[in-house]
Amino acid sequence: LVACGEDYSLYLNFFQPGQSSPIHDHAGSPSCVKILEGELLEEEYKPGEKHFTVVPYVRKEGDSYLLDGNIVHRVVNKSDSPVFSLHLYSPPFSECSCYNDATNITSK
Repeated sequence: LVACGEDYSLYLNFFQPGQSSPIHDHAGSPSCVKILEGELLEEEYKPGEKHFTVVPYVRKEGDSYLLDGNIVHRVVNKSDSPVFSLHLYSPPFSECSCYNDATNITSK
């Protein structure tokens, strides 16, 4: 956490080579993301009739993009170099649900 206020939270994330986040949501908090250094693979889990469909996006150094507050996704550093990204959430991001696969919530 870099900074926070009543209406926002700002995070600097670091992913080592091979590191990934769990599959998670943003609990209704939209965000703006900027890739400061490196390249990330983002896998968005879109709900289907019985299962989620995984949609991959490559996020490159210098990219900026918006994430809906209802997204379910994970990010993966598949490179041999560290990745740094900046995330601005409004309203502030304080908790999320994590999934053990694309169908089951395991924790908040």
